[in-house]
Amino acid sequence: MRNHEEFRRHLDQVLTLAPEATAIYVHDISYSWEQLAGSIHAIDNIFGSLSLPIGSQVGVIAHNNAATVAALLAITRAGHCFITFNPMHSGAKIGAELESLRLPLLIAAGDDIDDESLMAAVDRNGNAVLQATDTATGVGLELRAGMAFTGFCAPLEGVAVMMQSSGTTGTPKRIPLKYPGLLHPISDQMPEAGSSAVQIKDTPVIVANPLAHIGGLFHTLKAIIDARPQILMDRFDVKIWSDAVQRHQLKLGHLVPATVKMILDEDVPAEKLASLKAVICGSAALRPDIQQSFEARYAVPLLVVYGATEFAGGVAGWSFPLHREFMPAKLGSVGRAFPGTELRVVDATSGEELPSGKEGILEIRSVQSASGAAAWVPTTDIAILDDESFLWVRGRADAAINRGGFKILPTDVESVLQTHPDIEEAVVVALDDDRLGQVPAALLQPTTGTDELDLEAVASLAREGLAAYQVPVRFLVARSIPRNASLKPDLPAIRALLESHTQ
Repeated sequence: MRNHEEFRRHLDQVLTLAPEATAIYVHDISYSWEQLAGSIHAIDNIFGSLSLPIGSQVGVIAHNNAATVAALLAITRAGHCFITFNPMHSGAKIGAELESLRLPLLIAAGDDIDDESLMAAVDRNGNAVLQATDTATGVGLELRAGMAFTGFCAPLEGVAVMMQSSGTTGTPKRIPLKYPGLLHPISDQMPEAGSSAVQIKDTPVIVANPLAHIGGLFHTLKAIIDARPQILMDRFDVKIWSDAVQRHQLKLGHLVPATVKMILDEDVPAEKLASLKAVICGSAALRPDIQQSFEARYAVPLLVVYGATEFAGGVAGWSFPLHREFMPAKLGSVGRAFPGTELRVVDATSGEELPSGKEGILEIRSVQSASGAAAWVPTTDIAILDDESFLWVRGRADAAINRGGFKILPTDVESVLQTHPDIEEAVVVALDDDRLGQVPAALLQPTTGTDELDLEAVASLAREGLAAYQVPVRFLVARSIPRNASLKPDLPAIRALLESHTQ
């Protein structure tokens, strides 16, 4: 699928296959394909009334609801560019970025329109505002303000989405995702538009990842292209998720490491998940001990996927055959390159390709890349490719701690700290130091039932299992690890927390 015209043709076919069948479940409300189609066409009519040229950048405050899905499909169907805004951010923050981007139209897919700071920014920017709200009968639409000024940002023809990264290590950045790269992983196996092979599916997929981030958006688009209904969750809830798996007898699930751990902690009965044949797990590193515990309890393989927003999703991962053949020998690896993707590891200084088994910077060449299928794109990940082409990600180069010239990978320290029986999770970050430049510090989440964590014992464990320069200079206990919307550890928030406390 190479452009919005091909996407539109396929989408229009899907929308008319079984109009009365359910397309979206949100809480206790279901929306049919016919209702979804009506909302898409109504939004498209509003685009026409505003005379938006092809490629116009349209902002959407992307809640996990039917209104956001309708907006996403209307925007991409028309060849415009979907600009994501995280609904967890304040109205003032969204408003400031709206003004900075000079967008001509903002779609508020929730009650965001009531925020005074956001609307003050809208007044200054002069953009149009469309309020899109989930109702019992469909998506309600109201154009709350027209375009008052001119001089908005230029169109981005050919760019489907300007996606915000998760901001794991710092301020999120916007990444252009073009149609071929965004849709390749799902459209490559898709029947041709007009083919009788395109059929409505009965079994839904659960979308619990935020639609403001690549994981949620990818699974929503895949469900639409596959003509499959989807269950939207505004936040992950173990009971709601496991009940849905059991009710719909789902065979495939999608989780992130934090939610895998939540399911284990809630001790969900194995019979509730008995229908699952596999669970795909991505977004962050999955601890091998957690993977083993989940697979042993539920007899379901966790198929780890490695990807990045820059590549519109996964570029490497595990499959059923790989899991059967290489587990547990390759436990901890994120799998092999997917079709259409090549991986290599290069020296951080010279850029020369390294032989298998050597640690360096991971580079990726993929048809999913916005830079083109021929370009090698450097990542910020430190990795190893073994002699059987399995990828092992050691950590982020931009998260590495330079302590007086000694390089420390936080994952090396975390893995030792997490062997303590009273530590559920450890996150290590760099703190500034006048003498050494940077020093490691650790935030510790104790296991359930641990009233007090013996930090002297933790420090002793660190000294025994680590080199002296790797031992954190500060330990802080927190009942829970701060996380961002993708449920990854929020490193800037963790760093601020550690900086604000002294032992």
